[in-house]
This record gives sequence, C-alpha cells and structure tokens, in this order.
Amino acid sequence: MLPSMLRNTLPRPTRFGLFSRFRNHEQHNISLNSEQQRRLLSSRTARQRRRRQTAAAAAEIAPPKTKKIMFQSLGCPRNLVDTEVMLGISIDQGGLEPTQHVSEADYLVVNTCGFLQSARDESKSAIQELLDTKKTGSKLIVTGCMVNLHKNQIYQDFPQVDSILGSGSIDRIMETIQGLDAKEKAKQEEQLLEASMATTVEAQEKYVTGASRAR
Repeated sequence: MLPSMLRNTLPRPTRFGLFSRFRNHEQHNISLNSEQQRRLLSSRTARQRRRRQTAAAAAEIAPPKTKKIMFQSLGCPRNLVDTEVMLGISIDQGGLEPTQHVSEADYLVVNTCGFLQSARDESKSAIQELLDTKKTGSKLIVTGCMVNLHKNQIYQDFPQVDSILGSGSIDRIMETIQGLDAKEKAKQEEQLLEASMATTVEAQEKYVTGASRAR
C-alpha cells in the first residue's frame, strides 16, 4: 500500500501503473516459487528412479543366491520313489540345493499319503508342522495321493498352502515352483508401483499446499 502522501501526489494513471507493477511483481514471485517446487519434485522423482535403477543393476551384477528345497516323504515306498524323482528334477532342471532343515528351505514339498485315515492324519500333521516352522517367504507345496483324493479338503483345512500337485504330475514340480516365483515377482512389482505412486501423490500434495501458502 502506498503512503497517502505519495498516493495523493501522483496522477491517477501513474498510481494505477504502480499498483499494476506491484501486482505483477508479486505474481512473478509466486511463479518462481511454484517453478522451484516443480523442479524440486522433479529432482526428487529422478533420485528415486536412479535408486531403483541402481538396485536393479546391482541385482543383475550380483550372482543369484542358490535357493534350497526340502522334501518330506510319507506313506508307502512308491512315495519315496516319487520324492526321489522330484528331487532329481529340482536339482538337474532347477539348480536347487537340497536341504534337510526347514528353516533353510525356500521351497518345502511334503509328499502325502491318503488311503488310510492314519496316513491322512499323519499327512495333515506334517503339513501343519511345516506351516508353523517354515521361514517367512518360503513356499509349501503338497503332493501325493492325498491331493488326488482330498484336494478341496486340503485347501479348506490349510489355506496357507501355496500349491498342490497330484501324484501323477510329479514331473511338473519345477513348473509349479516357477509359477510360484512368477506370482511372487508380480506381487513385489505391484507393491513397488503402489509405493512409488504413493510417494508421488504425497509430493504433489506438498507441492499444492506449498503453492497455496505462497499465494
């Protein structure tokens, strides 16, 4: 606001011109502030993108960690033979490392038997024990004749089971494992995208709030 003495001594067009310049100067400052905030937002997004690219490049350079698999065979001798076949496939085709320790295994396969009630009870106990003791992120696959006979019941009793494979499909063990890996990768990518979008929305909200305060 101009002092009253100065305002009274200036002709009306001159006073209007001064006020217009003051307003233009104020708007210019607001534009500069907004432009700075946009640059800050762009820079922050670029840094996040570079960090993701660096992490991805490091993952490609670093040798992949050999994943481990554990088998538990129950029931008749045929199940033991099927388990040995799946073990050979997982080593030869999948490059997995066998382990006898639940806490080390990335994949756990329990080969069940379901002809007798006692065998079914043993299989259910084994499934529950593996679910209770396996490490976070590991996958549990249930195979064997109990799957052929009681597939729906297994999913109903143990919804945490990641996949099931009938006794006639043991040659698809690596296909099953690869399918689980693909689902896990897609899930992680979706979570990363959601986190990135949330960060962008938060930055945009801060930008809008800052621009509003600047006005």
